[in-house]
Amino acid sequence: DNSKKIINNFITRQAEGLVGGLVVRKFEELKHIGFHDKSGMPISEEYRVFVYGRRVLAIDNYWTDKQHLDLSQEEYSWLDSIAANIRSNFMTIDLARKSDGQLIIMELGDGQVSGLQQIVPGDFYSKGFGVN
Repeated sequence: DNSKKIINNFITRQAEGLVGGLVVRKFEELKHIGFHDKSGMPISEEYRVFVYGRRVLAIDNYWTDKQHLDLSQEEYSWLDSIAANIRSNFMTIDLARKSDGQLIIMELGDGQVSGLQQIVPGDFYSKGFGVN
């Protein structure tokens, strides 16, 4: 099995530098929206959501400022319910749209180490962003 060989090789090369173990994720086919301006790598429809005090504070496109937020009212409600259940005071939720149109959570992160993407820092820190 090729995956077992790759994982074993990774563990061997990391040696004592391996901290916290490995995480293996299921591959998800994402909705392609173009290519990154600098790297040329394919990009997908993805969003970064900032949650503060169990409420959605800001949402932005993850990769580009050339696309509007394409979330349905049902998806906004879904996000609100997730935010209400996060016990950390400041978190990010990274979302992606699968090729079948379903929105999924790719990662939950610590808000203090998450980039603002295209959000203007002064706007974010002075008043935040309203969402629908």
